[in-house]
Amino acid sequence: MTFTDVLRACARRWYVLVLVLALTAFGAVQAHRAARPSYTVTATLVVLPSPSLVQARLPTSGSGGLTTNPFNAQTGGSTLAAVLADALNTAVVRDQVLAGGRGTASAGWDNQAAQLVELSTVSSSAEDATELMTRLVAGAETEVARVQLDAGAPADQLFTTAVGSPADYPLRSYPDRLRSVVGLALVGLLAAMLAAVLLDRLVLAGARARSRRRRRRAARRDAAQVAPGEALVGERVS
Repeated sequence: MTFTDVLRACARRWYVLVLVLALTAFGAVQAHRAARPSYTVTATLVVLPSPSLVQARLPTSGSGGLTTNPFNAQTGGSTLAAVLADALNTAVVRDQVLAGGRGTASAGWDNQAAQLVELSTVSSSAEDATELMTRLVAGAETEVARVQLDAGAPADQLFTTAVGSPADYPLRSYPDRLRSVVGLALVGLLAAMLAAVLLDRLVLAGARARSRRRRRRAARRDAAQVAPGEALVGERVS
């Protein structure tokens, strides 16, 4: 069966398309109304040297401007920001930071703003999204400190994090609404076309079967009418 045959079948059984598509539209409206919102909170962190680290690097400090922190003043903040974003996107660190919070979180880093880390939390309620962001900001500071301590930096000479842009008001969206409506529309269209084609084939098959039965009955009637005439001719010949 070609696509043209399918279109012809749909044209002949247009009422099936109307019925199925009407049911699909009703289902799509219900799915649109039943879609649950999600809430997103975003914030930005800046990785910068702590006051004690700045003081230790001053020439007038007791160390003479030297520090054992392996992350230097020029690139240490951007390096730690990239490391922090990667760590917060791993399942192990993210689960530790969120500590059972309800929702998801992610972090992003862009080398155009090398010392910045963009944070985002998503949850089914505004309160949970805000709570996740609070945990994420606190966990980010702990993670930056852990990375430096593991690298051998002294505990009093560390880079730290500060809020670059505070957490915004939870933004409500309906990410599942469009997917569910479009999905139902596509399924409904395919179901309508399939139902129209199946019904059309059944109707045509029934019509062909009735036509064959009529031809057989007509053939039997013709045979019954011819048989007595043939017998009469045979008697006259004899």
